[in-house]
Amino acid sequence: MSDHSTAIVSFTRDLRVHDNPAPERACRLARRVVLLFVVHEGLGFATANRRRVLHESPADPRQSLRDVGGDLLVRHGDPVTELMRLAEQVHAGTIVLARDVSRYARRRADRIRAATVQQRIRVEFVDAVTVVPPAASTPGCVSSQPRGFLHNRVRLVVASFLTKQLGLHWGVGARHFFDQLVDGGQGGGHR
Repeated sequence: MSDHSTAIVSFTRDLRVHDNPAPERACRLARRVVLLFVVHEGLGFATANRRRVLHESPADPRQSLRDVGGDLLVRHGDPVTELMRLAEQVHAGTIVLARDVSRYARRRADRIRAATVQQRIRVEFVDAVTVVPPAASTPGCVSSQPRGFLHNRVRLVVASFLTKQLGLHWGVGARHFFDQLVDGGQGGGHR
């Protein structure tokens, strides 16, 4: 049975500690907030860059949280299984996640909703705002080197340019993003 005094924030793409709406919302809902990141081993679509990012991503936010007396639990396995296991362990009443529109994220959200209904745990999805520097908003600013993240909207602009203006097959751009971007082309942040 759940207890509404404990909330879990399940980090997916956005591991920012500062100015992140998911932990902020959880802090408004519960007295105790547990932060979780699950490294999903065995993602069939993950490229080498994506797998590396998944393993390295928790280090910085974890240290930032420890600096202020908190911590980030990092688990490995299926995200829904590990989330529900933790919810049972801490008697969570609420789970907060950033909203995501990828097919993978929608399937994960459906699985979480189904699992939480059985446990009577409330699930809240918050809109995560991604700030993209102005220079990153034009196709000409796309770097071919793995230097950072490229917002999904910018990827769509680039894809449109490549296919409509240059007449290239969309797969050429997709392969480039998967091979070059540090997140393996998965949409601008961490999953």
